[in-house]
Amino acid sequence: ADGTRAVADGDFSRRQPVEGRDELSVLTQSFNTMTAQLAEARDRDLANRREIETSNLHLENILKNLNTGVLVMTDAFVLRVANAAASVILQARVDERVGETLSAWSGTEPGLSHFAEIVARNFAQAGDDDWHREQELMVGGNARTFILRGARRVVADVAARIVVFDDITEVLQAQRDTAWAEVA
Repeated sequence: ADGTRAVADGDFSRRQPVEGRDELSVLTQSFNTMTAQLAEARDRDLANRREIETSNLHLENILKNLNTGVLVMTDAFVLRVANAAASVILQARVDERVGETLSAWSGTEPGLSHFAEIVARNFAQAGDDDWHREQELMVGGNARTFILRGARRVVADVAARIVVFDDITEVLQAQRDTAWAEVA
């Protein structure tokens, strides 16, 4: 009874002495085995949680230091993750829109609204396939050229839509300048 109360309180370390070979001894041995298994399962769970937390911190650190915009949404287009580069590239506080659907972006800034429409349309056209697109958008009153990639992934029965994008306007301008320099 004391061992059962200890287990109910979360203490799996108690072991009851086993004396003899009668039915009560077999039951006590089974109880001891069960509490050992529960303690082992709890320790594995704690280790797994620490590992997941470490992985999440590592991933957050990578996303924070990436110069490419990254958006992670649910299958219903609810924004779950937006890195800092996404806000810089789109010149809008995308990180403050976590929990909103892409359709909610339509009444906001024109560039953000157009970006949301393009993302939704490309996912609709691609279905479950990955997609890649070069797109010109108005951002901050200027025409900018973006490279966008989208993917739908299912991990642990949870579907996610991932969009990775970058502003390649300067790269294209540098290519044009180089081409004109070669012509000259």
